[in-house]
Amino acid sequence: MSNNIKISNFWQRSLTGLILVATIVSSLLLGYGFMATVFAFFCFFGLKEFYTLTQNRTNTLGIVGGMSIYTLSFVIANNTISTPFFALVIGLVVLALLQELFDKNAKEPFQSAATTVFGWVYVCAPFSMLSFLTQYPNAQTYTYQIVLAIFLFLWTSDTGAYLVGKTIGKTKLFERISPNKSVEGVLGGLVLTLLVAYFGVSPHFDVLHSTQWLVISGLVVVFGVLGDLVESMLKRSVGAKDSGAILVGHGGVLDRFDSFILAVPLVFIYLMLK
Repeated sequence: MSNNIKISNFWQRSLTGLILVATIVSSLLLGYGFMATVFAFFCFFGLKEFYTLTQNRTNTLGIVGGMSIYTLSFVIANNTISTPFFALVIGLVVLALLQELFDKNAKEPFQSAATTVFGWVYVCAPFSMLSFLTQYPNAQTYTYQIVLAIFLFLWTSDTGAYLVGKTIGKTKLFERISPNKSVEGVLGGLVLTLLVAYFGVSPHFDVLHSTQWLVISGLVVVFGVLGDLVESMLKRSVGAKDSGAILVGHGGVLDRFDSFILAVPLVFIYLMLK
């Protein structure tokens, strides 16, 4: 019976993973509007999971505010409206404080308001940055290359880490948070990702040159692993196994996008400062 359950879970995970990959890739290839819509879905459920985990409730202002920031980012990125409209985010922070001020049942108002705002930073900001990465280096000129490459690097890193970790992984990377991760696995994922960046991505994606792709792939691997650990830390702190259950066999959106959440901001910073 247990073997049958394991086989069933394997096929569930495989099918869900395949659909997820196909959805991400196709949305990027179909253009800005499709990409914005699909990732809005991920951002929404990521926010919902975050507030359920941290506040044990659905934070309506947190979700509405986060999705407003996401939408604002996408219309600013392609110059539909001007950058100063980002000042509206300050108003959302004020609303988060006022929500606690007028809540008669608020027991830890500053902690609750801080959690609301941090949800926008932790979940919403990485998804919002995709809009600017698809407009890089020229605004109003859509390109899927950077975002698609980030996902290719994340998937390659996960695959390499799993294969090498299962084969020769002995040295625990961060046993307190994630006992299954090994140093050997991470290094294996890094090497495989660098190879994919140089021989696979660089010759076909011309928006950046080979050295830049190598730097980005390294950032994605390192901060992808750290993002995974941070999300594991979050779940451990609240006693949760998964962030949600929307992705059958994989848990929630945060479970599948944990590496993405820290990797994207670092790639964004690198490209903005280079």
